[in-house]
Amino acid sequence: MPVRTILRLGSKGKDVTYLQQILNKKGYSLKVDGDFGPRTEDAVRRFQKSHGLKKVDGIVGPATWNALLS
Repeated sequence: MPVRTILRLGSKGKDVTYLQQILNKKGYSLKVDGDFGPRTEDAVRRFQKSHGLKKVDGIVGPATWNALLS
C-alpha cells in the first residue's frame, strides 16, 4: 500500500477528496469538496468507532487508512 497522508480537521486537497469518496462508498453522506471540515471529522470518528480502532480521534493516520482500504 502506498504511503498515505495523515489527514485531520483543516486538511484540504485531493487526498481529502479521496477520503470523502471512500467514506461515501461506506455509507457516510458527505459533500465531496476536498475540505476536511467538522462533518468529515465526525464521519471519520464514527468510522473509527464502528471498526474498533484503538484511537477514535477523527485523524486519518495509518491504522484508519488500512481500515478504510480493506
